[in-house]
Amino acid sequence: MALFDTISHKIALRRRPVFSVNWRRVYALPTRHGIMVGLAVFGVFAISVRIQHNMLLLLSVVLFVIFLISVIWAALNMHALRAELTDDTVLIATEPAQIGFYIVGRTYSYDLRMKLPDAPKKRTAEAISLYQRHQLAYKPMSRGRHLAPPYMVETHFPFGLVRVWQWLSLPSVLVAPSPDFSRASLLLSGNQRLADFENDERGEYNADSLETWQEGIPLSRISWKQYAAKDRLLYKTGAASGNDVVRLHFSDVALSDFEGVLRVLCAGVLLASEAGHPFELALMDGVATRYNADEVNAALRKLALCQEQV
Repeated sequence: MALFDTISHKIALRRRPVFSVNWRRVYALPTRHGIMVGLAVFGVFAISVRIQHNMLLLLSVVLFVIFLISVIWAALNMHALRAELTDDTVLIATEPAQIGFYIVGRTYSYDLRMKLPDAPKKRTAEAISLYQRHQLAYKPMSRGRHLAPPYMVETHFPFGLVRVWQWLSLPSVLVAPSPDFSRASLLLSGNQRLADFENDERGEYNADSLETWQEGIPLSRISWKQYAAKDRLLYKTGAASGNDVVRLHFSDVALSDFEGVLRVLCAGVLLASEAGHPFELALMDGVATRYNADEVNAALRKLALCQEQV
């Protein structure tokens, strides 16, 4: 069976992705027991023709019809099966990730089994049930909208005589640029790190003083500007401390490479979110959007879909 799995997998990679099972387009082969039953039916048919025994001939025809019904029934058992993602998390390019999903379909599906693309070739498919959570390992290499490698769903229902399977694809996932943390640190250490509304009415910095950071003090109060410049963890002690808004503007990045700029902005988004700071993101169109620290997915989604303007 491993040979047929490999062949069907290569066919699935060359054709258009299949997201839902169509019972008319599945792969089907007899199992070991199915081959034995098929040989037995053929033997009964040959003997009945040889001795002109009508009852044996009728029996062989009935067995053959049952065999065909098992093929169709198995295919219908998998009809309309598909995968749905458990969340809309944006992946990061060049970083390994686990895509969470579960199998949904009709109300009842029996004897379902699944094999993920990273499983050893000789390993058999594992039994699953509808709405059971699964994880597929995937390492995207570039930003944008991508499809993970297809996974296989199979069944031996109803009599175990026929194995029916199909290679399905997960819904597409968004991939943000690979972060460039080294250049992002240089961007955050500049004077443009903070958005205009971080300063007070007189245009002065929103912190009375800086003290050495100690464990237990919220990360949102750390002065990342000072950390990038002096490699020291200092925190703001003023009444307005912790209200910094990190400025991440496309025009502030001194790079001619479009993808390189997006990588820097992606790193800035991740750093700001990890530190608990709200941030302001503006791409080539110059339109700035403010995000809270927990809205990192929305910002990464914007970076993943950003198109270069000529």
